[in-house]
Amino acid sequence: MSPSTPPSIAPVMSLGGRPAGSRREIKIIDTTLRDAHQSLWATRMRTDHIVSVANDFDKAGFEQIDLMAPIQFDVAVRYLKEDPWERVRLAHEHAPNTKFRALIRSKNIASFDFLADDVIEAWVENLYANGFRVIGSFDGLNDIDNIAPGLLRAKEPGRVHFRGGLFLREPGAHRRALRCQGPGADREG
Repeated sequence: MSPSTPPSIAPVMSLGGRPAGSRREIKIIDTTLRDAHQSLWATRMRTDHIVSVANDFDKAGFEQIDLMAPIQFDVAVRYLKEDPWERVRLAHEHAPNTKFRALIRSKNIASFDFLADDVIEAWVENLYANGFRVIGSFDGLNDIDNIAPGLLRAKEPGRVHFRGGLFLREPGAHRRALRCQGPGADREG
């Protein structure tokens, strides 16, 4: 191979993927069931739509799938007249091998008011009771103290994997990433 010819991955791919002994993996967290309809349809995807594709998502083998954030709960009740907890249970039933992720919006859940820590803790308990084993959290003010109550409750029994948020600020050329390194975060992102 000449110095000007870039190396090819063809030999590796022809052998079935990564080189032997390689530990690098790409794990995908799919956001379709949470973010796609939130962005495109004002969060109006119905439970029967989610259930109809849940088995296909289960077979795809994603690392995790974002299923619900607080706004999905709000819209399910307010506009779709559906039980959001039933949606969650049915999704888990139809995709038993999938780790679904729920997001927590700091101390607000689905409002713009700060809620008491015991309300946030009860929310986390309900997420766990309905099958979520991965919880993500973010705070619009980049205040880790606002994330801590939910995180600590989720981690207390050691049963839930927590993913802290990745926050961006100073848009443009001087963009900096601020990483959520709150108490007990298992992973960022």
